[in-house]
Amino acid sequence: PDPVASYELGWFIAYRLSYILSHYDILVPIPLHWRRYRARTYNQAKHIARGIRRNCISDCVIRSVLERYQWFGSQAERTKSERIANVYNSMTCTDDITCVRDKRVLIVDDVMASGATLAAAARCVQRGKPQTVDAVVGARVV
Repeated sequence: PDPVASYELGWFIAYRLSYILSHYDILVPIPLHWRRYRARTYNQAKHIARGIRRNCISDCVIRSVLERYQWFGSQAERTKSERIANVYNSMTCTDDITCVRDKRVLIVDDVMASGATLAAAARCVQRGKPQTVDAVVGARVV
């Protein structure tokens, strides 16, 4: 894993989807649990969001309004139903969640397998009463 590659991926996503992405006000990267962050030393989703913001036409901002407070280790070997159960309530909103009110929010993640993480993040972000919540990912597991 390389933060530069993540940034370049975000730049490429914005290049390919520039018209669509220009309508968002806030980019919300999926957070890492502190244990994963300590092992990796950077958050891929945040670097992808930075690449998107750099190549986006709009003046969108990156806000860290989510925190991951439960640790489950790697989800790669788990079944879809196990991943959904594990991450259902694994995130919480920060005090900064009020910044999404009436805004168009785009959740950013590196990889989507079952969609459980994105669904959990969207539930949290919805508490801030945004206008819309959508997601973009760098890769999809099939």
